[in-house]
Amino acid sequence: MRKVSKTGKKQLMKFFLRTMLMSFVAVVLIGGIAACTMGSIFDKINVASRDQDPTLPKYDRNEDVDQEALHLNVAVFGVDKDQTRTDVIFVVHFNSETGKTEIVSVPRDTKVTWSDYQIQKAKELDRPVYNPCKITEMSAYGGIDNIRYFTVSALEDILGIKIDHYAVVNIDAFRKIVDGIGGVELDVPRRMKYTDRSQGLYIDLQPGLQVLNGEQAEGLVRWRHNDDYSEQYAEGDVGRIETQQLFLEAFAKKVMSPHVLKALPQMINILYSDIKTDVTLKEMPTYLGYINTFDINKIAFSTLPGEFVREEKWYYVMDYDQIDTFIGERFNEHVVAPVVLEE
Repeated sequence: MRKVSKTGKKQLMKFFLRTMLMSFVAVVLIGGIAACTMGSIFDKINVASRDQDPTLPKYDRNEDVDQEALHLNVAVFGVDKDQTRTDVIFVVHFNSETGKTEIVSVPRDTKVTWSDYQIQKAKELDRPVYNPCKITEMSAYGGIDNIRYFTVSALEDILGIKIDHYAVVNIDAFRKIVDGIGGVELDVPRRMKYTDRSQGLYIDLQPGLQVLNGEQAEGLVRWRHNDDYSEQYAEGDVGRIETQQLFLEAFAKKVMSPHVLKALPQMINILYSDIKTDVTLKEMPTYLGYINTFDINKIAFSTLPGEFVREEKWYYVMDYDQIDTFIGERFNEHVVAPVVLEE
């Protein structure tokens, strides 16, 4: 493993902050991952390594990352207040060949079917199986500590890719980081007013350009409809995802500003208790050589193709006719060397 200098650690932190902070949960993930490079504070982060469980698949796709192009897939989950259901799901793909970062939103109501492996694992762990179910429910049934077996595995089946790493972040981290960067300026698209006392959620936003603090930003990304249903998303969770992506674009501009980048390392310490990740200290130096390949202007957002269908309950059902093309365009792009014709 390559030894990383203090300067290298700072560069590594900036790299991860820049590549995946585009998601409100990814901002905390990358802060936590970057902090893993500081050995004295590494043990404060809740790390679940594949090495701890021989039944998990061992991925060697990035074994020679110093010599080869890096195609990194990270699943990022924002959990609800009781930290059981994955209320927000993003899969972040970084391509060192093109410098692109793709952020794919997966609707929480996406229909999933438990695999034989997952059913067997649930039996071993004495966890219930509800087949089929919504992907947000899988972590509640399987247990958030077992998210690699269930929700991450389901994402791999849905997308047909390998997930290199995952992170689970609670909503407190989101508020902390938005407040920590001085808020985010956004043109709020509509009147948003909703109260849920059981969750401590009080949303009261007027439309128009404004700077949102952490609590207001949480309300923006969690809002679905007004108390009296005078305003609501016509397409349900898909509409909410579009608003989340609108926020992420504004958030990215703020995070990338020089004065905020300088302050990010100081914010890391307040975020440890809000992070669960399977990234280990020994894995971090392998990414160091890819710092300069990231391009802030090459970040794209999209949503898993599909539609809402009423069965025994409402599901978001993936469009299987589109998925191969959708994934191929976002996760499998390679740079083809130009052909030089001999004279």
